[in-house]
Amino acid sequence: MKRFFVLAAASLLCLGLLGCAPEDEAALTVNGDDILTVGALTDELDQMQDEPDFLVASDARGEGGSSEQPNLRSGFVGVVLSNHVFTALLADELAAEGGEVTEADVEEGTTLLTDQLAAPPEGVAPLTLEQVPATYRETLIDLYSSFVALVAVLDGDAQAAQDLLLEARLAAEVEVAERYGRWDAEVGNVVPVEGPVSPTTVPALAPVG
Repeated sequence: MKRFFVLAAASLLCLGLLGCAPEDEAALTVNGDDILTVGALTDELDQMQDEPDFLVASDARGEGGSSEQPNLRSGFVGVVLSNHVFTALLADELAAEGGEVTEADVEEGTTLLTDQLAAPPEGVAPLTLEQVPATYRETLIDLYSSFVALVAVLDGDAQAAQDLLLEARLAAEVEVAERYGRWDAEVGNVVPVEGPVSPTTVPALAPVG
């Protein structure tokens, strides 16, 4: 089966700086809609700092910091933000097709996510769903479930769903709070302000084929 990943960079982000912005400020806006506040993003990232196994498996730990307060790589934060963008775009595509996420979609999406975490690419440590911090776990479940739902309304054509998402990514108007990175419209991902340095991969989409 094919696997789909978000390619992101490995520059550093000191989470201590995240508290400088008002919590209700938009961290991420997609096609004019605020979908994630600074406070919500900070909470999501804070949970990850307490999960060393997750940080290692996700290649998320940056240099510096401490064992109690590790830094996260800005490339990984770009992955987290990209996943929020993709979920919002999938929701829009699903609504345009007259569909919605059902309980069955959530169950299938959760199973797909669990399988992906348990069988990562070579050199990446496997994870259980329970090892993923709670808020990010829900982020990924929403992503996978929305993708499954879109495939269902497209008569099971997963490639058509991928193509729709890619078109939506390349056409999307995305604004990212400057401290977290920027939207690269040419590839449809959030990348660090400094630009790509070295690649890190984190599961992003349900497998197809």
